[in-house]
Amino acid sequence: MFGSDRLPLVKLMLIETLELLEPTDMVTIVTYASGTEVTLEPTQVAEKDLIVSTINSLVASGATAGGAGIQLAYAQAEAVFIEGGLNHVILCTDGDFNIGATGDELISLIEEKRETGITFTALGFGSGNLNDAMLEATSNAGNGVYGVIANEQQARQYVEERMLSNLQYVAKDVKVQVEFNPSLVSSYRLIGYENRDIEDDDFDDDEVDAGEIGAGHQVTALYELVLAGNAMPNTEGAPEVDDGDPYAGPVEVETGDLVLVKVRYKPVDATAEDPAIEVRASLASVDDDLTAADEDLRWQIALAAFAELVKDSPFADNAHLDQISAIFGEQAARDAARAEFDELVQNVINQL
Repeated sequence: MFGSDRLPLVKLMLIETLELLEPTDMVTIVTYASGTEVTLEPTQVAEKDLIVSTINSLVASGATAGGAGIQLAYAQAEAVFIEGGLNHVILCTDGDFNIGATGDELISLIEEKRETGITFTALGFGSGNLNDAMLEATSNAGNGVYGVIANEQQARQYVEERMLSNLQYVAKDVKVQVEFNPSLVSSYRLIGYENRDIEDDDFDDDEVDAGEIGAGHQVTALYELVLAGNAMPNTEGAPEVDDGDPYAGPVEVETGDLVLVKVRYKPVDATAEDPAIEVRASLASVDDDLTAADEDLRWQIALAAFAELVKDSPFADNAHLDQISAIFGEQAARDAARAEFDELVQNVINQL
């Protein structure tokens, strides 16, 4: 945690978070390096001076006994567990876990604790040393949301815009299933979310764990389609087309519709055995004119296209770079995050 973009940002975020909490809320701080320690016993937020003093006294040292630190943090959360309340462990780290419980063992622990009502979020600080896959996997297992914080502005924004919404869920075990009309769509490609894919039959299995949606959150899944009658793009370096296993089940999308989207979710207080609620909607046609899309969808499409270029995807197309850049520029004034991203894009765009 050495460096100005690591422990100092953790301290800033923790102190700012105190302003969001009620005086009777309880916080505890566990530190881990080569060993672990309860630096602050469970303490009411009303004792703010003590909490801030403890936060400011934190120093970086040693290796990374993350697994042991997480186990000790759960023990503290269990000691002051609030029935029906928000019971959450937040891991602040600048890297991987190289001492103690790791991998599947750690995931199993977090999944077990999730069932007791204690959720888990991993926050990565700095850049260049984060094990994104591991930190995302632990957050998923704990019904939390993995985030990365690299500067002071991001630390403050996380507290103001995401901290509570990432702890307060409006739905859990949320699954989305998309069924394209085979007479209108010859093939499709999901862009992103590949690591969240589940088996088709698991959509109706309400005991299969899925994602959580926090207050104020929006989720967007993008698909690239090849409509019936059009040839599959012959893209050099692209993976082979996966036709999937033969499907013998009922086709639910209506004959005249392009796609049927189904969403299943559970209320936040539902148990693993409770049935999910399902809603569905269909789309009869598609408008391939990007200017007809609203601002948010245009931004999301531009982001996905830019990401394809950055990672040298075989599906990337530099011919659209000017259009992508224009969308970022048009929306830079909407908020600070878009302005910052547009600035980053302009700094690297000539290298693509």
